[in-house]
Amino acid sequence: MNLTIEDAEAITALIRADRPHYTGPVFVDLGKLEELHMRSARTHVQMAILFASGRISKHGHGRAA
Repeated sequence: MNLTIEDAEAITALIRADRPHYTGPVFVDLGKLEELHMRSARTHVQMAILFASGRISKHGHGRAA
């Protein structure tokens, strides 16, 4: 995942649209966003593998052996 300055500008616009009375600065840490996204994506993949292998059920509970 490679975020660009355009992504930061879009995020800033969304924040400002959600909080129209806020006039302060908005800082978007693209590196941190990429890191958080990758952590989340990794967790989703791990859960999908566990589900597909039958090691967990739809509700996240382990299955009895």
